[in-house]
Amino acid sequence: LLIGAKGQLGNEIMKLGAGSEHDFVYADINGDGTDVLCLDISDEAQVSSMITPEFDVVINCAAYNEVDKAEEDSKTAQQINFYAPGYLADACKRADALLIHYSTDYVVEGKANVPYVEDDVLARANTKNAGFSECAWIEEATPEKEQSLEIGGM
Repeated sequence: LLIGAKGQLGNEIMKLGAGSEHDFVYADINGDGTDVLCLDISDEAQVSSMITPEFDVVINCAAYNEVDKAEEDSKTAQQINFYAPGYLADACKRADALLIHYSTDYVVEGKANVPYVEDDVLARANTKNAGFSECAWIEEATPEKEQSLEIGGM
């Protein structure tokens, strides 16, 4: 299951999946209901009903990534980047599915001269990164079946 299929990252993974031997199901908040299912990851009930044991792997590319608007619309940013990954982690745990979650470099201060590792202290300077930092803590709830990949920009 690829979530966020119509976004920049999800669209690229969707292209790769088209030539793959694996069967992909695509979902997005702007899904058309046919090729791409409609899924709002901020709705816990939708997430729970979508993620079933039929999925071995769930790839989450969905996020609130309008960094400049996150300060103004902190409620939406936190709902999508804080609560939603927790809903995904819980649903994947129930379905015994591997969750691959793409995060952002906003979870750290960005002042290091070396690559960050999982044990580094998370930054909480503002709303832009608060949701992302809290998201990373939620993911720690299911470490046995979760992979988080942090990316800077595309």
